[in-house]
Amino acid sequence: LTAAAEQAALKARMTRKPKAKPESPDQSQSEMFTMMQSLVHGLAKQSNNAGLAATAGTEISGELAAEQEELRKQQQKLMGMLTDIQSNMLTKAAGSGTPGFISANNVAQSINDSLKAEQSSGDLGAISAQSGDVINLVTMLYEAIWKDEALPVVMKELIGRTQITIMKVALSDTAFFDNQNHPARALLNELALAGIAWTQTVNLDSDPVYQTVKQIVERLLSESAPGNEFLQQLLNDLRVSRSKIVGTDLNLERRVRESEDISQ
Repeated sequence: LTAAAEQAALKARMTRKPKAKPESPDQSQSEMFTMMQSLVHGLAKQSNNAGLAATAGTEISGELAAEQEELRKQQQKLMGMLTDIQSNMLTKAAGSGTPGFISANNVAQSINDSLKAEQSSGDLGAISAQSGDVINLVTMLYEAIWKDEALPVVMKELIGRTQITIMKVALSDTAFFDNQNHPARALLNELALAGIAWTQTVNLDSDPVYQTVKQIVERLLSESAPGNEFLQQLLNDLRVSRSKIVGTDLNLERRVRESEDISQ
């Protein structure tokens, strides 16, 4: 399939009506990542072929090295712009008190506005096609999370805060799409599963599941450039915390049943 066809298939996958028997969250996200991976591979291949054609029969020159250095600088500027957007959105969200303020659409709009402003001023050149498509693909992934009716809005808003951080990981590490077990992918999936399995309570400040997810998100956001080791540690901590919470709930349920048996 062409890159355009792959992207159309991904959009169709996200917007189609649910089947009579719903898919599991793991299966649904796995299918999306597979299509994203295929699309990114196609884009990378096109980019590599274009580069080979341009340099066929020539040696790597100072001009080519300068071009690569310029691309590296543009990538750094793009990362800095994304960091600024994230900081501004988190500040506004804290002041608004409106659930869903940091939605996938809000983030996408902020990125588009900032790109136009930075490019108009000359501070940022045109980003590569591959970077642009990675940004779009990660945005589509978070749009799918926002459309999931099984996920409470307050959890969507929490997970939505991680969109730009995950986007930066995907931009800097192509293994994000290649590796099904990439710690950033696994962490995002685990956060979504925690939210789907959660029953919302009135007092979020004392809710163990909500507070666990919130703490993991805050730790992720506090790291300017999270590496795989850091992401894996967050994933491990989240899984341990979820396991303890489930164990506590099961023990409480068992004690309630035992007390009911005694009273009878």
